[in-house]
Amino acid sequence: MLSEGGYAVPSLIEALETSQAGVPGQAERLREQIAGLSEELPPAEERLSRLRITRETVEEAGGAFFAGAGR
Repeated sequence: MLSEGGYAVPSLIEALETSQAGVPGQAERLREQIAGLSEELPPAEERLSRLRITRETVEEAGGAFFAGAGR
């Protein structure tokens, strides 16, 4: 296709096809990353929960210990 000045201009469809060509592969890579992260997330959340509970327990025990030590 030629413009008024005689220069070759890629068609809109060709430009869209070129842009679209790499997208399926990118989408598949992202799906794989999401699947991997979805497997990693529950154990990390469980560990975080346990650490929070441990910290609360230590704070409670420490508070009770130091309150009793002042008597």
